[in-house]
Amino acid sequence: GGVDDLVKSWNWRDDFLEYKSELKGHQLGIVSVTINSAGTVAASSSLDSTIKLWDLDSSKQIKSIDAGPVDCWSVAFSPDGQYIGSGSHSGKINLFGIES
Repeated sequence: GGVDDLVKSWNWRDDFLEYKSELKGHQLGIVSVTINSAGTVAASSSLDSTIKLWDLDSSKQIKSIDAGPVDCWSVAFSPDGQYIGSGSHSGKINLFGIES
């Protein structure tokens, strides 16, 4: 992700990194991107205070989570993949259920 509001997806095949797609949906710069343990879903956080979930096979947005008026400076999946944790510059951590 970057200041262009895009998350870019890449594939690693035969020792070669291949550009796959742009994931569009954020309104402000991307500050963090993570991938679940299965490698099938990405989560991105942005200065627009949203967390977006992306299906990496189809390059489609699965879900948008409004994180409210908090800074989403980092995101991470829980080990079981059922939750997204988001951290702010003030040290606050928020947990969001993937299914809720």
